[in-house]
Amino acid sequence: MNNRIRQLAERMGLSLRAFSNRCGIRTSILENQARGICPIPAESVEAITKAFPYVSEKWLLSGDGDMFSSNEYKYAIDIPIALKAFFKKKGMTQVDIAEKIGTTKSSVNRYFLGYNKFGKVQAEKWHELFGISKSFLLTGEGSIVDEEPAKQIEGLQQTISDLNSAITEMNKAISNIKVCIEEIETKLNINH
Repeated sequence: MNNRIRQLAERMGLSLRAFSNRCGIRTSILENQARGICPIPAESVEAITKAFPYVSEKWLLSGDGDMFSSNEYKYAIDIPIALKAFFKKKGMTQVDIAEKIGTTKSSVNRYFLGYNKFGKVQAEKWHELFGISKSFLLTGEGSIVDEEPAKQIEGLQQTISDLNSAITEMNKAISNIKVCIEEIETKLNINH
């Protein structure tokens, strides 16, 4: 079970310190439990499952089954981790995001920690401002970025390629027509 505490914290993208703070367990105690220095009492298991109700107690105690007992973890883990990575890649801080949305850094931070769930209005706003998939924000399913624009770009690239091919063929036809016109003009000039 000691290793499972560390696995759980890592899966949530939390240091053991942050994990222990969320659980209300002193960091030194949790670190010793995670290292196997001292046993993990029922109180620690209870504190972990209370802080993270979607964590499977069965998995925590025995390693059997799934780490999470419900899809709620998507709101608390998958969405926040994806948001952090998305905005880190864009070079945006929580302050930048808050300013763009017109809210506080604290409000943005609650989404990054998984405390707030996205409603339709918030998902629409984040989608419009940042291009994040509304479906992902609402359900945690699929990609954080809509696949549709990528497909549209791919389709446009194919259309451009097709048009370039058609233009090349038209230019060849125009060249052939010019040659034919020159031949006709030459023959007409000879006949006169």
